[in-house]
Amino acid sequence: GDMVEYLPKWHLLEELIKLVKFVGVGRPGYRKESKYPIMWVDVPMTDISSTLVRRNVKQGCSIKYLVTPEVENYIHEEGLYRE
Repeated sequence: GDMVEYLPKWHLLEELIKLVKFVGVGRPGYRKESKYPIMWVDVPMTDISSTLVRRNVKQGCSIKYLVTPEVENYIHEEGLYRE
């Protein structure tokens, strides 16, 4: 929901619109509307954010139940968010 408003700033947006279908997830406080073709979906709300993931990694805490195993492995292998 909150990222849809940034679509006009995306590089080559018109080309992307021809290639992919954008999916927007409704979030409290954000309107489900856009001048771009968005497929809006409703999903159960979880209190997981990228900020939480980065903070946990930086503090040496587990992110096991916050991201998929593939994402967890990638973050650790690439040494992301340690600083």
